[in-house]
Amino acid sequence: MTRLTGAMLAHLHTLESLNRRYDRSTDLYPELEAAVADLTAFVTDAENTALWNECAAGAGDDFAELAECLRDESAASAATMEKLRAREFLAGVERPTRYFDNVESSIDSEFGSFAPESGSKILMIGIGSFPMTAANVVRQTGATVFGTDIDLESIELGRRVVRALGVDDHVELDVAGSHLRPVAAEVTHVIFSSTISDKYRILNALHPLTRADVTVVMRYGNGLKSLFNYPKLNLPQELWREVAGVTRPGQVFDVVLYRKAGATDAV
Repeated sequence: MTRLTGAMLAHLHTLESLNRRYDRSTDLYPELEAAVADLTAFVTDAENTALWNECAAGAGDDFAELAECLRDESAASAATMEKLRAREFLAGVERPTRYFDNVESSIDSEFGSFAPESGSKILMIGIGSFPMTAANVVRQTGATVFGTDIDLESIELGRRVVRALGVDDHVELDVAGSHLRPVAAEVTHVIFSSTISDKYRILNALHPLTRADVTVVMRYGNGLKSLFNYPKLNLPQELWREVAGVTRPGQVFDVVLYRKAGATDAV
């Protein structure tokens, strides 16, 4: 066993144990936040990146399976931690959060020259229980945000959080489903969470439903960061084209922007 795989196994066992203990009680929050923050530090460490590059190239199926299991558990842990953070926030409790600080520090740079403005309509897929990205976008631009998630508990908590943040007049949340098609037809921007396993399937399904000038912000993680994020995939050029990308060595996920094939670069 290499040092890298040993560390990956340790992170996996810790997250598996914590995820099994989730019972909606915020007592779990300090342990879970520390474990997720430790994994955040692990996947953004330059030395670990070098180890990954050495090991992954010639690794077999066991290594790939371990990486996939850790990614699934970390995605589940991030969702659970958002729920616990939302519950604490609604109870008036604030804690320092290394993971959320890392995620939220990167929001401003995601859109590049395709930034939303007042009048923009944004669809956020995988919005989670603590929709800080939505709140920040509304406050900075005045845009309208429609957020979806497959988890009903996340939507219910998210609605309470946006009310508490005072942005509920610009943010609407609902469970993902086919009833959202009319919303898709109106949006100017789409943002995908990095922890959605089938985000590229959803992206391609959105192609015929969205405007010709829609801008897509896809959060992802490749290489070592794929232990915490689902990776970027190659897309058929006849559907989507990559127009920009932001690689962040010290942050937990990277970003790629897509536009429809044939769309102009003016939003």
